[in-house]
Order: sequence, then C-alpha cells, then structure tokens
Amino acid sequence: MKNGKPVHERGISPVKGLFFIGLPWQYQRGSALICGVGKDAEFLIEHIKTNSGSFKKIANASIVSLISN
Repeated sequence: MKNGKPVHERGISPVKGLFFIGLPWQYQRGSALICGVGKDAEFLIEHIKTNSGSFKKIANASIVSLISN
C-alpha cells in the first residue's frame, strides 16, 4: 500500500495472482462505477488469460461464467 491505496497498474498488483477491480480512477473516471468497471474487467481478464499459465483453465471457466451472467 502507498498512501493508504493499493499499489497496482490498471488493477495488476506486483504480487503475483493479486488483482484489483472497481477502484476509483483505477484506469478511467468510471472505474469505480457499474457503467465503467466493465472496461477494466475486460483488460484484467485478457491479462489473466495471457499471463497466468496453469491458471488459464480456471480463468477461462470464470470468464464464461462472468460473460453469461
């Protein structure tokens, strides 16, 4: 934490496997709002799919679940 806020870049923490979503100004003005959090979620999903190796199968199953809900 830095100044009471989580350390991250577009929701990606320096701690492997730790991600943030819905933070104020996470990437854009609407990041903390229902209408804006989707763009951040899409970015994080793509990052997880691309960079998580053995976690890929679980992430893909979670993505399908998120999209269908």
